[in-house]
Amino acid sequence: MVLRGRLRGAFLMRRRGWLLRMCLLGLLFGSGLLSGRNLHRGFRFNIRSRALLGNWFRIINRFFRLCGLLFWFFIVSFFLVLLSISIILVFGFASLL
Repeated sequence: MVLRGRLRGAFLMRRRGWLLRMCLLGLLFGSGLLSGRNLHRGFRFNIRSRALLGNWFRIINRFFRLCGLLFWFFIVSFFLVLLSISIILVFGFASLL
């Protein structure tokens, strides 16, 4: 019984760690700290293959930047919804008193 609970807790922690890593990657890409341009500088290709791969890195950079912006949008909107619900609850209970 205890072992099953521990295994379940370890599985949940592993899933949370994966979600946290994905969120951090989204933040890095969204803030532009880890952008396609920086990735492009890390590769050592000749000029022709750099020009060919540059478009792909630009597309990937824009995609992850959009993902990071959407992530921030959802985080901010989630906290705004929580704030509005708490204000409604506080004023609702205050009006009952």
